[in-house]
Amino acid sequence: MKKMIIAGLALFLIISTACSHNSNAETSSQIDKENNKRIEYAQGDFTYEAIPETFALKVTKDGTTETIAEPQKKRTVTNLKKTATETSWDYPDDQLHITIKKEAKSLAVSIHSTNPKTSHFEWPRVDAPNYTLPISEGKQIPKNDSAWKKYFSTDGEQTMNEYFSMKFFTLNKEKFAVSYVMPDTYNNDILFQTDPGIQFSINHTFSSVNKEKDYKYQIFITDNNPVAIAKNYQNYIKDHHQFTTLAEKEKTKSRDKKTIWCTSCLSLEQSGFN
Repeated sequence: MKKMIIAGLALFLIISTACSHNSNAETSSQIDKENNKRIEYAQGDFTYEAIPETFALKVTKDGTTETIAEPQKKRTVTNLKKTATETSWDYPDDQLHITIKKEAKSLAVSIHSTNPKTSHFEWPRVDAPNYTLPISEGKQIPKNDSAWKKYFSTDGEQTMNEYFSMKFFTLNKEKFAVSYVMPDTYNNDILFQTDPGIQFSINHTFSSVNKEKDYKYQIFITDNNPVAIAKNYQNYIKDHHQFTTLAEKEKTKSRDKKTIWCTSCLSLEQSGFN
């Protein structure tokens, strides 16, 4: 239990602060320079195999093959295309087009719906010895932990953007970690199963009001430790301009103070106080 708590706290602290620092000794710009010294944690030396009929997904790294998306019910597959780096196909009954592309440091998965009506699609369904999940300050959860099994059995379905504090989840496999990172968590529900061990799946809603009906993941392979997992996610949010430096936070805080002061002055003038 102590190991799980330490791992969770490490995950939270690494991502939220990017580094430990003495605020009295260093300026925000100095801290930001340290944060911007990029180290790559994503490992691109892996291959993948997709099984379109069941949407199972496997990766092989250093001779070890792991299933990172469990097989589901068989579906009719059409328009199957394969190249050295990309696999795509259609599920005509579900009006879905699937694309999986091997990139330099990750695996990009895109699920596009052509159904004009609201529809749902459940993927991935995952199973691992342990999970690193951004619940509260971050938790590392063993598959067979009795307390977590009890918790998830009474809390089996959750809205992801309310349940997760960050936009990823990680499977701690035997030799490496697999992180699913999402551009956003809206319209996603998490479905937990606890018998015989903890598994979960993500059920995505393609809303009829959305013109762009895309459901995407970026999948990363890293070392199996909380520092690599957290730092890789930090790199992702920096790459996608979702990371705010301390200097930017200070600038925003200063601007907000000025806005409040100007608003107060304007209110006083309008009230006749000069």
